[in-house]
This record gives sequence, C-alpha cells and structure tokens, in this order.
Amino acid sequence: MNLGKIGRFTQHMMNMDEAIPVFCIIDKLSPSWKDFKHTLKHNKKKLTLVELGGHLRIEESLRAQDSDKPKATM
Repeated sequence: MNLGKIGRFTQHMMNMDEAIPVFCIIDKLSPSWKDFKHTLKHNKKKLTLVELGGHLRIEESLRAQDSDKPKATM
C-alpha cells in the first residue's frame, strides 16, 4: 500500500486501523535496518505512529553514535 493512499481514506471519512500505516512505514525502511525492522515487525504490542516515530528517532541516534566511534584495528 502506498502511503499517499492513506490520505484518501481520511478524505472519504473511512477509518483505518493505525497498524496499517505503521506497518507500511516499517516495510519501507532501508535494507541496512533489517534487524531493527525484524524486531519491530515481531513486537507483540501494536505500535502507534507516535511510538514508531520515537523508536525510529532512538535507533537513528544510536546508529549515529556508532558511526562516530573510531573503528578498532587489529
């Protein structure tokens, strides 16, 4: 499902389970986020868009910190 189509549901006053756009966003994550994506998909609790946004910001911050660390050489 294209995220642009979500607006059509609200335009026609059709309610949509929030899980659908959450899943669409998770599904569109970059392949480099594979493990994180897997964790989110198998989460027992349904995520809201706000919660998903929080998880994404935290993960992005952790990845930025990891990229700033010098690589260990052997």
